Parts: sequence; C-alpha cells; structure tokens
Amino acid sequence: MASFNIWDKYDESEPVKVKFGGEDVDDLKAAIKRKLANKLGEVDADDIRLQKHEEEKDLEPDCSVDRTFGPTARKPLKVVVVRGK
Repeated sequence: MASFNIWDKYDESEPVKVKFGGEDVDDLKAAIKRKLANKLGEVDADDIRLQKHEEEKDLEPDCSVDRTFGPTARKPLKVVVVRGK
C-alpha cells in the first residue's frame, strides 16, 4: 500500500502530519505514537484513542484507513490518551 498523509492533533499542540502506509486505525495509532514519541512517552498504543474532528466517539481499531479517510490540518484527528481503563 502506498503511503499518504494523515493529520492529527494531541492536546493543545499544533496539528502534525503523519505519513501512513498501514491498513486500519490500530496501525495508525502505532504511527502516531512514533511521530509523537516525545509527547506520548510511556503511553502504550492501547491507551490511545482517535476521534474524528469535533466528534466524541472513538474510532474502532479495525476501521479501515485509506486516502478517503479525510483528516486535514484544519480538521485533524483528535488523539486522546486514557490511562488505567
């Protein structure tokens, strides 16, 4: 699969572009963790939730991610960290 860019935003930081060549949300979480290694530190991928812009519902880990997925710099995916759940 050819790689493409996905924009995401963690906390109050600026959105960042993640080069992605995986298949699903679970793969995307791993890519985001690598890109934001300094900010996410010891956070495991299973404690990361992704939400579409202005939505509160977590994306399912097996949801397909392709070029039509849609996050942009103006409407990035929201990266949420939940610990101990």
